[in-house]
Amino acid sequence: MVGSAPDLGVLRVRAVELHRVEMRFVQPVRTALGSVEGRHPLLVRVLSEDGEEGWGECSAEDRPGYWHEWADGCEEILRPVELVEVSADDIPAIKGWPMASAALECAVLDALCRRAGISLASWLGGTRAAVDATVTLGLDDPPDPGRYRFVKLKLAGAELPDLSPFAGLTVSADANGSLDAAAFAALAGLGLDHVEQPLGADDFEGHAALRRTVPGLAVALDESIRTVGDIEAAGVLGAADIVVLKPGRLGGLRAARAAHDAAVAAGLRCKVGGMWDTGIGRAAALAVASLPGCTVPPDLAAADRYWRRDIVAEPAVLDTEGRLRVPTDPGLGVAVTLR
Repeated sequence: MVGSAPDLGVLRVRAVELHRVEMRFVQPVRTALGSVEGRHPLLVRVLSEDGEEGWGECSAEDRPGYWHEWADGCEEILRPVELVEVSADDIPAIKGWPMASAALECAVLDALCRRAGISLASWLGGTRAAVDATVTLGLDDPPDPGRYRFVKLKLAGAELPDLSPFAGLTVSADANGSLDAAAFAALAGLGLDHVEQPLGADDFEGHAALRRTVPGLAVALDESIRTVGDIEAAGVLGAADIVVLKPGRLGGLRAARAAHDAAVAAGLRCKVGGMWDTGIGRAAALAVASLPGCTVPPDLAAADRYWRRDIVAEPAVLDTEGRLRVPTDPGLGVAVTLR
């Protein structure tokens, strides 16, 4: 059980189903692996003996690169999984496959919370009804943030971003480990809110040195954060101001809540990272983003920013203040509409 959350009881499972869907981006997305026109996410559906269902989304990409897991591999790992009776405290995890494990866990928790009539965000301890949304732009993208008040720019090595089109907005930058100390220092004074993952994922001491030598520019660690131990190390070494919580990479929603608690205890701010999620994964990420320590706007945008068509009945949309509503209906709070 998470914190003082209510006991959700035992789910008697009738079937575990795996589904693959084709998702097309509104426009091609450039990644380190090249130009990508869409994804084929792996979805997990759990059906209970009493007729309840739950959904989870595996955040692994189609090919390994950003992370060692990939969608086809996760599908093969999850295919033999059989559940009979399971509670929120004993959802099985597959060693070495946190994204696959997170998808299975989410489906079980969704079903349990639906049956209990409470939202997943509430069960995790979320306190926000809505969170500020962030639009991610590459340096070659048209500098049009639309109605977003928070912008994240994807850096290409040491190239300095032009922030003039974003006057009045809060802008951060994501280096994906592509900088050195000199390039990081060059970013100081531009007005960035923070820089995400300036150095390599394992370089905690290097990030601590950046914070000492360039104290005016906040450091967020993303790829570095894989376990609660990584957060504790970042806090002890002074390697970060912000840690990025990605439930899939951490191993699930319960692990994300534990990571959040560890970050708060270490005096670090949290933000939730996105992984080109469908409406299922976005709902799970919004539940985590509603936690009290997640004070930095998450890397989550409205569905129509990326997808031609989402797979939930009511895709996430921005409100008039550039925020996304945290679902409050039971479970994930979204109705899945595969077709």
